[in-house]
Amino acid sequence: MQIKELFSEYIDLIPNSIGRGEILKLQHTADMKKLFVYASFQQIQSSEFVTDFEKKLEKALNIESFLLLCRYAPNLFSEKAVPELIDRLKRKIHLINGHFHGAMYNLDGDRLTIAIKSSGRTLLVNAGFEIELTKMIRDYFQREVTVVLHSMNEEYHSESTEDYQ
Repeated sequence: MQIKELFSEYIDLIPNSIGRGEILKLQHTADMKKLFVYASFQQIQSSEFVTDFEKKLEKALNIESFLLLCRYAPNLFSEKAVPELIDRLKRKIHLINGHFHGAMYNLDGDRLTIAIKSSGRTLLVNAGFEIELTKMIRDYFQREVTVVLHSMNEEYHSESTEDYQ
């Protein structure tokens, strides 16, 4: 069953690409105040569309929380998917905001290297960014990928310091 079929009475609130998602599983809390919808998609969904859809369904269903948990084929994972995943991860690790502007992503086999321009690498690593993004990739794409975060500024700083010693 597709999302647009299950929530047909709210069709005006559902973006077309999200509506085509195939429902894999539904879960809810005992008090029915939180609903979790697991759905598979043929293309990467915009984090902005997903978040907007979740908020609209929370309001329409009059519940505390509505979460759409996207699932994709492993071959859909690429560098292009990473910014959408990071945008979703902001909900869990708030300090992500701003650190990934101008970031560079490189996927080499099962190793994803992310180079950020800010000097917040240590802060992000201590907040569990690499671990959480690894889990997210596993959950969303059923792929085991090692995430490595680098800071272009910190590397430059450490190299330039060594040059002067």
